[in-house]
Amino acid sequence: MKKVFLAMIIVTLSASMAFCADDAYQYEVGNQVFSFQAGTTLPGFFWFFNDTSGSGFAGWTDTHLKVGGIGSLSYMYFVSPRIALGGSIGYSFNYALSGKLMTQIPLMARASWYAVTTPKFDLITSLSLGVTFNRYNESFYASPSAELEIQPVFYINENWGIGISGSLSTSAEIYWKDKKDDSSIAGMIPIKLTCHYRH
Repeated sequence: MKKVFLAMIIVTLSASMAFCADDAYQYEVGNQVFSFQAGTTLPGFFWFFNDTSGSGFAGWTDTHLKVGGIGSLSYMYFVSPRIALGGSIGYSFNYALSGKLMTQIPLMARASWYAVTTPKFDLITSLSLGVTFNRYNESFYASPSAELEIQPVFYINENWGIGISGSLSTSAEIYWKDKKDDSSIAGMIPIKLTCHYRH
C-alpha cells in the first residue's frame, strides 16, 4: 500500500516539474470538464471509534474485503481560473472473504483545485462530500461520505486528456444506544484511469 502511494507521489511530482516550464494554461470562468473513470478499489480499514473491547489498535480493524472494481462519471464547472465545482456519481463493488458482495453507489458534490495548469498537463486536488448507498448481503443503508483525491492529467490535444486518480474514500455508519459500539468509518483506496474532456 505504501509503495502505491509513493509511486503516485513520484509520478505526480515528476510530471509537475516537467510541465511547469510550459506556458500556463488559463481556465476561464464557465469552462467545463467531463470525466469518465474506471479502476480498482483497494480495501483500506474499518475504524470502530466507540469500540472498547480492545480488538484491533484503537478500534482499527482489517476490512476482510478483496480488491474490487469501480467506475464513475463527474462534471466540473469553473468558478475561477483554478477552482471548479461540480459532482460525481459512481459504482463500486468488493467481495468479502466470505464470498458475500458489497456494493456502493456514491453521489458526491465536489470542489477541485487545479494546482498546476499547462496546455498539456493538469494537476488536480479534489474534496468530495455526499452520501453513499451501500448494500452488503441483504442489508441496505445510506451513509455520509467524503473523498480526498489527487490526479495528474495529460492532454493529448486541446480537449481530450488521460490521467490516473488516487484517493482515500471514507463512509460512516453511525448507531446510538445499544448498537453504539458498531458505529464505524470505512476507508477504501480507489485507483482509477481517467478520461477528461474539457471545453
